[in-house]
Amino acid sequence: MAQAGLLGLTQKPSCLAPPLSSGRKGNVGSLYWSPDDCHPIDTVYYIDSENSSLFLYYALQQMTFISTDVAVPGLNRDFAHSRSLLVADQKILRLFEDTASPLQSADGTVEASECLTRQKPVTFSCPN
Repeated sequence: MAQAGLLGLTQKPSCLAPPLSSGRKGNVGSLYWSPDDCHPIDTVYYIDSENSSLFLYYALQQMTFISTDVAVPGLNRDFAHSRSLLVADQKILRLFEDTASPLQSADGTVEASECLTRQKPVTFSCPN
């Protein structure tokens, strides 16, 4: 996996699915979700399967990451770690994952569904 997504195939992945990767060189802050095991190369930062989630994938897309290098655009790790992210409690996260997972396709896009296209607002209730 590279800063622009899938680069090639490898026989020995170093990161189990589903990882998140963010462009570090060239495509600063671009995010990719992989449904498969992969081998991130040196142009990305990645979040392993134990720490990645669909919530994190969508939340990070709303954050602004700026290039700190002059010649080749680059993302500084300390700058990325300095960004704050509000995370909901586990019940809300589980509800989000249960709702979003069926809509997430293998290529990282969200599939249109009746839930997303109907005119009435959708109401979620939290399990106790």
